[in-house]
Amino acid sequence: MALTFVLGASGAGKTEWIYKKALQTAKEHPTRTVLVIVPEQFSFDTERAMLSFLGPAALKNIDIFSFTRLALDSLKNTPYFTKNIPDE
Repeated sequence: MALTFVLGASGAGKTEWIYKKALQTAKEHPTRTVLVIVPEQFSFDTERAMLSFLGPAALKNIDIFSFTRLALDSLKNTPYFTKNIPDE
């Protein structure tokens, strides 16, 4: 598992590179899930853009997460996570 930070100026092609790299990795490892982590405010827009760029079949093992959603997804199968949050 690798973590890659993609940095660069506006218009440098970062987004297209991420889409292509996610697709390439998903094809090379069809049994694994590729995670794309984006800021909270961009998660829905990124999912929509990747869907139109790559198509629905390509997204079967690519997940787009915000940091919050990644944390919740990571904790949901642990004893520390409860679905019932007590009122104060």
